[in-house]
Amino acid sequence: MKTSHASTRDLAAALKQSAQKTGEQSPSVRGADWRLATVTAIGAGTVTADSIVCRRLETYRNPVVGDVIVITQSSSGNWLAAGRTAVDSDGLGTVLYRRKAADTGPRTSATPSVDPHLAVTLAANATYTLEAFAKWSSDTNTSDMNWGWNVPTDAAGSWVCYADATSMTAVPSTVRNIDTAIGSPRSYGAIAPVTGHAMRGIIRTTTGGVFSANWSSQTAGGSGVTVYTDSWIRLERVE
Repeated sequence: MKTSHASTRDLAAALKQSAQKTGEQSPSVRGADWRLATVTAIGAGTVTADSIVCRRLETYRNPVVGDVIVITQSSSGNWLAAGRTAVDSDGLGTVLYRRKAADTGPRTSATPSVDPHLAVTLAANATYTLEAFAKWSSDTNTSDMNWGWNVPTDAAGSWVCYADATSMTAVPSTVRNIDTAIGSPRSYGAIAPVTGHAMRGIIRTTTGGVFSANWSSQTAGGSGVTVYTDSWIRLERVE
């Protein structure tokens, strides 16, 4: 038969165990924590991950079902979705940006080659919007610009460059804004003064790979063309 002291010890142990279990399950006792979870539904400013409705942070944009995200809980029990974790490919909203750190040229060859600064790697089965700005010139009117893009295999889309026609001899001149397939080049005018040109487009990938500016002189020989520092490209994944 147990003594009163033994019964008291058993009761104390049971109460301690019960309090420990309650503390493990109660955020007000346990405090804040975080974990990984998979998104199963998307609401207005929220996501549901592992059956938990979480308020998204402003930085967690364009959520997608299947995202593996970091969720965190406050001591009062509220849940926040901090954002998706990194994966092998770019997520929605990812911005890829490159700026020329030095001048390149003059290039006198009419065979296009990759720009040494303006290149990024695109994910497979993705859609990106393209923005670019390029500054170029030629010492004479004999070497115009041949500009295009190297793209991953089977990529589709188009681009436009707001640049001068090859017939230009001075500025201002006629702008040649012709829609061009994303993997095809287009020729533009180049003269002694440095001129700046805006570009926009869209590219859809099937396989991932390198996307880069690819350019040369339109006509071999002559003084060639130069592309200048602070030209840049910017791609944002939208699908």
